[in-house]
Amino acid sequence: MKIGELARRTGISVRMLRYYEEQGVLSPGRRSSGYRDYDAGDLKLMRVVKRLQGAGLPITTILEIMPCIIEKEMTITECPMVIATLEDAKDRIRRKISELQLSEASLESVIGSIGLPLFTGEDGHSSASQTRAATPR
Repeated sequence: MKIGELARRTGISVRMLRYYEEQGVLSPGRRSSGYRDYDAGDLKLMRVVKRLQGAGLPITTILEIMPCIIEKEMTITECPMVIATLEDAKDRIRRKISELQLSEASLESVIGSIGLPLFTGEDGHSSASQTRAATPR
């Protein structure tokens, strides 16, 4: 199948498919006309890659574990680093989630304080307005 057909069947843009080829993820055959020729294996591989990227794995990580993904006969015991790599990726995602939750809480605090004076004195009045009132003109 041509690149446009692979793009349509996987939901991956033609540009991204070319990028994957540049990165060594995908290596299609060539027709006598020079057009790329993708087969069912390429289709399956791209679906797996799309799923892994959707799970947050960068292309460099996908390239690391790819030999274990594309070998049909290989079992996870022959590629123990796949589990470790995926667990590391999961830990990075959890840390990112924690950071985003802190950012969300900070924004909630800012939103909750909108309309309140920024500097409040002990008597509950804005210290900025007290300073202005006490300043001679």
